[in-house]
Amino acid sequence: MIRKESTEINFSERSARALHNGKYCEELIREKVPELQESENVDGELFGSPLEIKSCQVQVFRSDKKTPRSGRFYLRDYQHDFLLENRGRYIFAVLNGEQIVHTKMILASRLLPAFSGNKTLTWKTLFSQIVEA
Repeated sequence: MIRKESTEINFSERSARALHNGKYCEELIREKVPELQESENVDGELFGSPLEIKSCQVQVFRSDKKTPRSGRFYLRDYQHDFLLENRGRYIFAVLNGEQIVHTKMILASRLLPAFSGNKTLTWKTLFSQIVEA
């Protein structure tokens, strides 16, 4: 169970946590997948194809709610477009604290068509609708 640290969480604190989770998860994935190479445009390349690593927590607390909600993945249009143009993939990882508890890998083209702006997807919805590729 995740404990609520404070009901007073401002946007910058949430952003800092999300940034920490993302960087930490990238490090964990790199340890588990030694074939993952550095890349300029995305998180890495796997066997010559671009790869974007997305992470979220199993549950998060909203500052205005007392109950948790499922964590969400945040997708950016420019990253997605790059993956689509280059037959790239996503690795989605769900953290419980600092441990990866679920992962999925999928071709960007099998996830979503091109879109404008940003999209958020809860991990439960995403994982129930995709087959690993």
